[in-house]
Amino acid sequence: LLFKAEALNELNGPNQESVNLINEIRKRAFGLGVSLPSETILDEGFDEELEGNALGAFTLNNYQDQIAAWTYDVDKTGVFGSGNALHVKVANSGSEFWALQVRADNQPIKKGRNYTVSFKVKASKDVTFDFKAEGPLAHSQTVTLKANEAKELTFDTAAGTADGNCVIFFALGATENNYDIWFDSVNLIMKEQAAAGGDKYLVKLSDFPDKGSLRDWILKERGWEFWYEGKRREDLIRTGKYIEVGSSLGDNFTSKNLLFPIPTHVLIENPNIKQNTGY
Repeated sequence: LLFKAEALNELNGPNQESVNLINEIRKRAFGLGVSLPSETILDEGFDEELEGNALGAFTLNNYQDQIAAWTYDVDKTGVFGSGNALHVKVANSGSEFWALQVRADNQPIKKGRNYTVSFKVKASKDVTFDFKAEGPLAHSQTVTLKANEAKELTFDTAAGTADGNCVIFFALGATENNYDIWFDSVNLIMKEQAAAGGDKYLVKLSDFPDKGSLRDWILKERGWEFWYEGKRREDLIRTGKYIEVGSSLGDNFTSKNLLFPIPTHVLIENPNIKQNTGY
């Protein structure tokens, strides 16, 4: 794993795959065991039929009905290539962001766990709206669309602050008037992560500003692994670090230590062979 991480760094500089390979080693070394698994909390494809203002896990709520106005239905024309989509026709978006909400309540959240949100969206005109999460998972993400541009968005949230239920919603209030917007494939996923307290033992891509810093860290990781296997010396020689590292640990380290002395009996048997320098 570490040699692969080294090769990827030499080819591409600091990269996430090299960091992941290093962390595989560190998880084993620090006894982190299996990471806390990923879990899908919400996977809504809008494949059901509308029941009043409810469609699957979502409800469509007009909290400013004296001003705001909209209609909605299930679009079965494959607006995102295939399958159904939620279609909302906004006539008047009201005066507050909270006026029109496409929302999913009671999404279970765990304290300390991180989450990823993804969805597909398309609008008939230029529009900007917010995705929001409230409760033990708090997040706000501004989404800007160009007319008739289909987007598939993915973003991470902060960690949950407590065990409990949160609400997620698309806030269509105070956006634009007289436009259509479609949603599909709305996902809320609890991310895989190390068990509590384990993250402090893991390295991050941001720890390595350049190729040299990651190269040195990989050499250090291999040093811990090779120390009791008797292979540390050869690895340092291979990477040109043997004299530098040895000199930092002892006073009489010189270039002669790159080679072992030729045995005396070999020199006696063949006088044409010269002893290695320094011996």
